[in-house]
Amino acid sequence: MSGMRDLLPDDVKPEHYSLTLSDLRIEAPWTYSGHVEIVLQVRRATHTIILNSHELKIHRAQVTVQNSSDPGPLVHSSSDISLDVEHQRCSIRFGVELQPSVRNVTLAIWFEGCANEYMAGFYRSQYTAPSGVATHMFSTQFEPSEARRAFPCFDEPASKATFDLQLEVPSNMTALSNMPVKTSRPSDIDERTIVTFERSPRMSTYLLSWAVGLFEFVEQSLTRKRSLEPLPIRVYTTQGLSQHGRRGLQVACDVVEYFSEMFDIEYPLPKLDLIAVHEMSDDAMENWGLVTFRPTALLYNETTSDPSYVSYITYIIAHELAHQWFGNITTMEWWDELWLNEGFATWAGWSACDHLHPDWKVWATFAADDMRTAFDLDGLRSSHPIRVPIPDGREVDSIFDSISYLKSASVIRMLAARLGLPAFLKGVSEYLKTNAYGNATAVALWEALEKASGQKVVSVMTSWIEDVGFPVVTVSRTTDNQIHVRQERFLLAGEPKPDESTTLWNVPMQVPTREGIRQVDLTDRDTVIEDVNSDSSYRLNAGQIGFYLTQVPAEEFERLCDNISTSSIEDQIGLLTDVATLAMSGRGSNTTAEVLSVISSSMTAKPSYPVLDITWFCLDRVQSIFSDDEDISDALDDFTQDIFGQAALDLGWTVQATDDHVTIKLRALVLSAAGLAGHEETVEEALKLWDEFRKTKDTSVIHPSLRGSVFSIAMLYRELEAFDSLREAYTNSNAPDTREIIVEAMSVVQTPELTHKCLTWALQGGMTSSDTSDLMTELAKNPAARETVWVFMREHWTSILERLGGSSAVMEPLIRSTLQTFTTRERREEVEAFFTGKDTTGYTRGLAIALERIGINAAYRERDGEVVRDWLEENDYLDDE
Repeated sequence: MSGMRDLLPDDVKPEHYSLTLSDLRIEAPWTYSGHVEIVLQVRRATHTIILNSHELKIHRAQVTVQNSSDPGPLVHSSSDISLDVEHQRCSIRFGVELQPSVRNVTLAIWFEGCANEYMAGFYRSQYTAPSGVATHMFSTQFEPSEARRAFPCFDEPASKATFDLQLEVPSNMTALSNMPVKTSRPSDIDERTIVTFERSPRMSTYLLSWAVGLFEFVEQSLTRKRSLEPLPIRVYTTQGLSQHGRRGLQVACDVVEYFSEMFDIEYPLPKLDLIAVHEMSDDAMENWGLVTFRPTALLYNETTSDPSYVSYITYIIAHELAHQWFGNITTMEWWDELWLNEGFATWAGWSACDHLHPDWKVWATFAADDMRTAFDLDGLRSSHPIRVPIPDGREVDSIFDSISYLKSASVIRMLAARLGLPAFLKGVSEYLKTNAYGNATAVALWEALEKASGQKVVSVMTSWIEDVGFPVVTVSRTTDNQIHVRQERFLLAGEPKPDESTTLWNVPMQVPTREGIRQVDLTDRDTVIEDVNSDSSYRLNAGQIGFYLTQVPAEEFERLCDNISTSSIEDQIGLLTDVATLAMSGRGSNTTAEVLSVISSSMTAKPSYPVLDITWFCLDRVQSIFSDDEDISDALDDFTQDIFGQAALDLGWTVQATDDHVTIKLRALVLSAAGLAGHEETVEEALKLWDEFRKTKDTSVIHPSLRGSVFSIAMLYRELEAFDSLREAYTNSNAPDTREIIVEAMSVVQTPELTHKCLTWALQGGMTSSDTSDLMTELAKNPAARETVWVFMREHWTSILERLGGSSAVMEPLIRSTLQTFTTRERREEVEAFFTGKDTTGYTRGLAIALERIGINAAYRERDGEVVRDWLEENDYLDDE
C-alpha cells in the first residue's frame, strides 16, 4: 500500500526539531522570522534533503556534520534550494554527500512566514475585546498537512520527532504550546519576550501547536491516581471570557480521570491546556497538551448560554481528550488509517458522555444523528471505504467526513458489543501500551483485540473496514417459524449493479426464538433461519447496534407500526431510519408513505428527544424535496403541527427549575418544529417574546434555551425587522453561542432579496469567516433560499474564495453542503457546468458527492411526488382535487 503513496524520500528521517519564531508582526503584513534546526538520521547516502514547505520564503540552509574522526563539526551551506509549489516541497542540495555512518547531522533553515487568516497553519483570528477594540489572537491548525505552512518540516504522521520551541512575542501577550514554559526572558527588542518550552515527547508534526494572545485562564489540579503527581488543567480564553470556561474545565477533569482508568494509562504530559480560538474551521483540534476549540465548543455562560450546549460541549471535549491517548500516544501510520483516530475518538467521546450523564441516553442520540448521517453518505456511489487509500497528504481533508468519524464509530460500537466491553477495552489498552509513542495500523489493533477476547476479529471486521458501503438485510417469512434473510449492498440511487454488490459483510442479527433472543451472524449472501417465534416482529437489529438497514414485507411493517408505542427508543429510531433511507432509494415497494405512516404511528408513543429529533429531520427532508409543490408543502406543515403541536402546548414556554437537560432540549425542539410549521399558539407566544426582546434589546427576556426558537420563528414571520435586529445583535454580541444561534435563525429567511442582503453583509465582513461559511450552509438547507445562494455563489465565487481562504478544510464541506440540497436534473447540469474548467483541488470529492446527491433528490422527487400527495389526501391533510 505504501508504494501508492506520494511520500517524501526516506533518505533521512527527523529525530528532533529546534524551532524558533521571532519578530512576529501583530499587524499587517503579519509576518514572522523563523529558524529551524532538525537533527536527522541519515538512512541512505544522499546529496539532497527534501522536506515539506508551503507559502514560506526560504532564505538559506546549511547542514552541520559531526564525524567522530573530525576535530569539530563541519558546516556545509547550500546554494541550490528549489521549491515545488504544487507538491508543497522544498529540495535542498549540498555539495557534500551525507552518509548513514555519520550520526550527528543537523539541517538548519532560515525562513519567513505569515500568520494568515485562513484558519490553516499558523493563523490569526480577529475578535472584539471587552474595550470594544478589534483585536487578534494567534494559533495553529496543523492537521492534516498544514504544519508546512508554518515551518519547513517532514509533514507526515510517521515522521515523529521531539520538539523544542522558542517564541519571541509581545511582552503583554501570553505564549502557550504543547509543553509547559521552560524559561521566559526579555528580548533584545523592546517590549518583546522570548519564551522557551520544555521538550515534547515524540509526536507527529500535525500535533505540534502554539498560541499567542491576550489570554487569561481558570485552572484545576488533579492528582494522578498511580504516580500521585499533580496534573494542572487549564482553560484559556481571551480577556473577559475565562469564567465561562469553568464548566468545560470540570468536564475536562472528569474526562481525564475516566480515560486514565478506561485505557489503564495515565495522561502522559505534565499539563493539559484547552483554549478557545475565535475562528476555527472545525469544532476543535486535539493538539497534544494544547487542545484548541471553537468558543461555542468550550465556553458556557451559566447565566446566558443555551443549556442545550452542555451536551455538545461535553461531547466535543471528551472526543478531543480521547485523542490524547488514541491518536497522540499511538498514531496512525498514514492517513488511510484516519478512522483509527477519529472513529475511536468519536466512540470514546460518546462513551465518556454516557458515563458522566447516563440520563442523557446518548447512544439513542448517536443512533438518531450519527448513524443516520453515516448511512446518508455511505449509501452513495461516491462514498469510500473506512480505510481508504490516500496517495497524497494534501487530499486528506476530503475524508474528514461522516465515514471516517461516524461510520467508523458505529462499526467500533458494533465490535465492542460483540466482544463485550471489558475484553474490548483490555485489547485497546494493550494496543496503546505496545505502540506507545509510535505509529500503528489497524492490524495491530485487531491482534490486540483477538488476544484479549479470544474471539476472531480480523475476519469479522475486514469487510466493514476495507469495503465501501453497508448492507440492507431483506427479510421474508417462509413459514410461521422460518424466515429467509438476504444481504446486499444498499445504494441511495436504487438497486446496485451486480459488480457493485459483491461484498459479504458479517452482519450481527438478534433473532426472536421460542427460547429467547438468539445471536445469528449472517455471513453468506442469504440464509434460512429456523425456529423463529411467529408472534415476534423482525427487529433483527435490536437496539440499533448493527450498521445496516432492515427491509421487511408490508404485513411485518404494519405490525412494527402497531407496536411502536411499546418499542424501545432505539428501536423506534431504527424503524424510522430504515424506512426513511429505503424510501429515498425507491428500493422495492418502500416509499415516503411508509415514512409518514411511521411518524404518524409514533404519535402514540411518549415524547422522546432522540425520536422527535430524527422525526423532525425526516419531515424536514420530505419538505425540502417536495417544496416546489405549494399544496404538498402546506399539507406537510399541517402534519408537522399535529406531530409537534401537542408536545409544544404541554411543555410550554416556561422553563422550570426542575427541568432536566433532556427536557430542556426537548422543549426547544418541539417549539421550533411546531412554530416553524405554523402552529398558531406557538407562533403567537414566540412573537410576544420577540416583541419584548425588540423593545428592550435585552436577550435575558427570553430563556437561553428558547432564543433559537424565538429568533427563528421571528425570522419567518417578521422577516425584515428580524433581520435588522438580529444583525445588530450579532454585531454587538461577544457571546459565541449567541452568534451561532443568530446564524441559524437568519437561515430561515424567505425572500430572495433578503437572502442576498444577508449573504452580502456576511461576505463583506459582517460575520466571521467561519460564521459566513456556516450561514451559507444553513441557507442552502432552506428551500426558499437555496436558489438565491446558488446565484450568489456563482456571482461572487472569487470573493468567496478570497474571504474563506480556499483551504480544503473549509471549501470541501462548504461545496458539498451548499449544493447537495437541489432537487432537479437541470440544477445538477448547471452545477456541473459551473465547475467545469475550475481548479477543484481540495474539494473534488465534495463536488462529486453533491452532484450524486442532486441526482438522487431529483429521482426521489419525480418518483414519490404523487405518493406523498395521495398519503396526505388519505389522511385528510390535503383536499381531493
